Formats: sequence, C-alpha cells, structure tokens
Amino acid sequence: MRHTQRQWLQWLRHGLSGLAWLAALSVALRWTYLRLRRVILHPTPYVTPPLGPEQIDPYRRRIVLSDLHLGSGDRLDDFSEDETLVAFIENYVQSQEPTELILAGDTIEFLQVRLPDLADDDYSQAAALARLDRVVAAHASVFAALGRFVADPRQQVTLLIGNHDFELHYPEVKARFATALGLTPEDPQLRFA
Repeated sequence: MRHTQRQWLQWLRHGLSGLAWLAALSVALRWTYLRLRRVILHPTPYVTPPLGPEQIDPYRRRIVLSDLHLGSGDRLDDFSEDETLVAFIENYVQSQEPTELILAGDTIEFLQVRLPDLADDDYSQAAALARLDRVVAAHASVFAALGRFVADPRQQVTLLIGNHDFELHYPEVKARFATALGLTPEDPQLRFA
C-alpha cells in the first residue's frame, strides 16, 4: 500500500505539532519546578562580626553606596554603569582627607552569576570564589578604581554584607576580594561587617 505525498505531509505536520507541544510542556514543567522547589540553605560556621564603636573614626569622611549588584557581565547583570562608578570614585570619593567608602550591602550579586560548571544552588565557598572571580573580571575597571582608592593609606573601604552577597562571610572569599583590590587579607584598609 502506497501512501500519497499528501498523507506523508499530513503525518509530518502532526508529528511536528506533537513535538512542539512536548517542547512547550517540558519548558512549562521546568519553569514550575524551578519556582516551586525548596531551596535549603545550610548554615556555615563562618560569621562576620559587627563593627564596634571603637572601630569608627569620628574624623573620617564617609561616602555610602549600596545595592550595586555587580554581576558577571552577562544579561543577568543588573549593573552596567562601570564608567560612571569609576568616575565617581576617582573624582568624588578620592580625596585629600581620610575617607571611608562604605559599600552597604549587595555589592556583589552572587545569586545571578551563572557558571556552566556550577549548579545554581551551589552556595559553597568554592562556588563563591568562582563567582567572585567572574564578577571581578566583568567589572575590572571598578575593582581597579577601588584598588587605586585604597592605595592611599588614609583611605578605607568597608563592605557591609547583604542578602545577595552573603558569600562574603567565607574567609577565602574575603581574602580574594582583598587581593582584587591589591591588599592583603589582613589589611585594615578593607573591613567587612
């Protein structure tokens, strides 16, 4: 029994239609799974103590920036004003008087940094280091400007840890951040709180 060309085209159309429905169903199921799954965060033994009053220099000028959300430079990165921030640091923050630049939470957007070899819900120290490296590379001019700022021993950067950059509690991540600014991890010109 021979099938006509019209019958073959009809079967092909039905087959492609079925594949399209199957693809749409799989996308919908994945989206539903990602929205409804339970994310379990396990506590770490690492904490960052608050700054006490004795650690505050009352004669230091303070500049506060918050919620920069520096990401990996891809479409998920919320921050695209590198040149503006660099100019702000170099023309306004940099000063002859001692200045503390306070980055008040959510400086790094760890949650939106996607790396092909890491699960999105990997919140380990190793994953945080890989994500921080990607952010530093994506915003190299910002980190270079911060490094020039703290190259002056009168200047200081204080990072307040927020909910989008809680990975900064990890000691190795703090050390890597310091290195990105050209500092040692123990340098008092960079503080975390």
